[in-house]
Amino acid sequence: MLRFALDRGGQSILPPQQKIYLIKSIDYSWYLWNQTVAKFHFFKGHCEPISSTLILAELLLKSEFGEHPLAQEVYPPKTTKGANNLMLLENDTSWTGKLLKYEGKEYKSFANWEEFGVHFTDLLVFRKNEIHPYLYKNLLGNEYNKEKIELVTNYCLEDFEIGAPEERRNEDRSSKTREASS
Repeated sequence: MLRFALDRGGQSILPPQQKIYLIKSIDYSWYLWNQTVAKFHFFKGHCEPISSTLILAELLLKSEFGEHPLAQEVYPPKTTKGANNLMLLENDTSWTGKLLKYEGKEYKSFANWEEFGVHFTDLLVFRKNEIHPYLYKNLLGNEYNKEKIELVTNYCLEDFEIGAPEERRNEDRSSKTREASS
C-alpha cells in the first residue's frame, strides 16, 4: 500500500524529505486519533466520529508535507525555539505557552510532537468550541473539502484509515448489548 502511495510506475511522486514526513505522519495521525478517541471515551463517555485519514490529510496540508517553517523542529532557523506547530494553530485566549510570530500573526509553539499532540487532542475533546471552526467542521464534522479529496486520492490515504473500523466495532458492541438486553 505505502509503496503505491509513494511511487507510481517506478517514479517517485514525492521528494525524499516529504516521503519521510508522510511516513511519520501516518503513524502520528493514528496516535492522534487514538488519543482523541481514548479521551472522548474516558472523559465524555462517548466518542464523536473522527477520521484518522482526515487528521493525516490535515497534517500534510497545513504543514505542507513538513516544509512549512512553523512545522519545523525550531523556528526561526538557527535558534533553539521549538516550533512543531504541525497544524499552524494560532494563539487563543486560553494558551499560556510560548508563542512564535510568523507573517504578522502569533502561533503556538511546542517543544516536540508529543506536546503538540497532547494539546491538539485536548482541543478536540475538551475545548472544541474554542478551536478554529475550520478544524472543528473538518475533523469532528468529517468534512472533506476539494483539497483534501485530491490529497487523499493522489496519495491513497484512505488505505490508512483506522476510524471506520472503530466505529463499526462500536456499532457491533451496541447491537450485542441490545440483543443481550432483549
